[in-house]
Amino acid sequence: MSGALHYILRDCGLGREQILCAGEGEPCLLILPPLFDEMHKLRRTLVMAMRALADRGIASILPDLPGLNESQTPLSQCHLSDWRSAMRIAADECGATHVAGIRSACLLDEGFFDDEFRHLPRWRYAPMVGARLTTQMIRAQMAGDKAAGRASKREDYEPVEDHASIQLSGYTISGAIMTQLTAATIAPLSGKHDHLVEGSLGPALWLRAEPGESAELAQALADSWAKWMTQ
Repeated sequence: MSGALHYILRDCGLGREQILCAGEGEPCLLILPPLFDEMHKLRRTLVMAMRALADRGIASILPDLPGLNESQTPLSQCHLSDWRSAMRIAADECGATHVAGIRSACLLDEGFFDDEFRHLPRWRYAPMVGARLTTQMIRAQMAGDKAAGRASKREDYEPVEDHASIQLSGYTISGAIMTQLTAATIAPLSGKHDHLVEGSLGPALWLRAEPGESAELAQALADSWAKWMTQ
């Protein structure tokens, strides 16, 4: 199977969103996109891993979240539930058989093992709760404020009203989604085929100051996914 990539467009609830695809048929891995800056730091490596997975005969998809990456949906209109719903729609539309998340993406896999949706095995690596994500974003914004000669404190970026807009780390988000993310936890793994990666698979790209890539991490991801999906 070729590792060639192509895009499709699907209605994911708030509008039509791009889905990056590699390979075809089953099994098919839905890669949940990490949130905000983590997506930029991991995307190239995730794409490399998709190619490596397709070369092994395993298909994968990487959808855009409404309001992020190339989406035309205003981010300020999005809620955490919209993102989770969009991922479930993408899984159903593309026939995904497995779900994988890294870091903040693990906040999006909650609905893939319940009575309302077919049970898809979930894979996780270095999951992060929502409060840690929003804290990191606030700290990054405050560091930028300081560099620009502006005084700010954490309370300046804690929403008072759901409809209020907040400028945070280069994103315009609503007070509602800020509150939702801060309260978001990682749902427990409960399926017999669910898998949590213990230890390191490679460089922690999300800690780097600038987006990059890692062939080592991409290969390790493809190895882990292929072993898990075919066992």
